[in-house]
Amino acid sequence: MSTEQGANDKNATANAGNTGGNAAGTAGGTGASDKPQTYTREEFERELQREADRRVTEAQKAWAAKQAEVLAAKDRDAETKLRELETAAKDREEYAEFIEAAHEAGIRNVKAAHLVAKGGGYFDARGKFNVEKFRNDNPEFFLPMSGNANAGSGAGGNQSSTFSMDRWIRSQAGR
Repeated sequence: MSTEQGANDKNATANAGNTGGNAAGTAGGTGASDKPQTYTREEFERELQREADRRVTEAQKAWAAKQAEVLAAKDRDAETKLRELETAAKDREEYAEFIEAAHEAGIRNVKAAHLVAKGGGYFDARGKFNVEKFRNDNPEFFLPMSGNANAGSGAGGNQSSTFSMDRWIRSQAGR
C-alpha cells in the first residue's frame, strides 16, 4: 500500500459520516454521493498541520490560563504579606515614638504604659501619644519628682554648716 493511498484511507474513514454540504478538499461535488471523500497528499498534510496547530494553540492557551492563575495567587499572597509588613512597620514606628515620648515624660514602665495607652485611646489620629492626658489619667506610671539635694538646709538654700574645717584651722592659728 502506498503512503498516499494510506493517507486517503485514513481521511476517508474520518469523513465517512460527512454527507451534508460541500466538505473542504472535495473536487466540487455535492457530498451527496456514497463515495468516500479523497484528499491529495498536500491537502492531507495541510489538514494534519492545521489540526496540530489547533492542538498546540489549545495547549498554549491552557498553559497560559494556568500560569495566569498561579501568578494571580502569588500576587494575592504577596499583597497580603505586604499589608502585614506595612502594619508591622507602622506599629514598630509608633512604639518607637511612644518610647521616646515616654522617656522624655519620665514614665517608669514603658511596656505596660504602652499597652494602657494603646487600649485607652491616648493616641491621636496621626498616631502621636498624648502625654498630658495620659499623665492626668495614670499618674502611677510616672516617676516621682526628685527632691532638692539641699532639702535639709532650710528655706534659704545655701546656709553653711556649723562646723567647718577652715574655721577650725583659723581659730587654732589665732586668726
